[in-house]
Amino acid sequence: MYDNKMADLVMGLVKPTNFNLPTFHGFNLEAIGQYFIAHYLMKNRYGPADRVLPLFVNPIAGMFWDMPLSPLERNSAGTLVLDYFTAEAQRLDNLIIEYATNSK
Repeated sequence: MYDNKMADLVMGLVKPTNFNLPTFHGFNLEAIGQYFIAHYLMKNRYGPADRVLPLFVNPIAGMFWDMPLSPLERNSAGTLVLDYFTAEAQRLDNLIIEYATNSK
């Protein structure tokens, strides 16, 4: 029988919006919503463990993007990196609404 004691790496995915959290590790879930997933590295025999890696998910395209580790991280132009993901979440919401409206 195998369990996590024998594993070298143990990872998990959590969708904080399923728990009705308004924020998660400083990320505004009301702006990013259903597109935010936290990838947890729970066990790692080769390096540090207990890490959270924020991910942005585009469920339409089936793609994942790494988000900044801090919601306050800025790019070289001085704007918040998170602004891109907030705008992308809004764009995806609009696409879903448009598709649902036109498919009736």
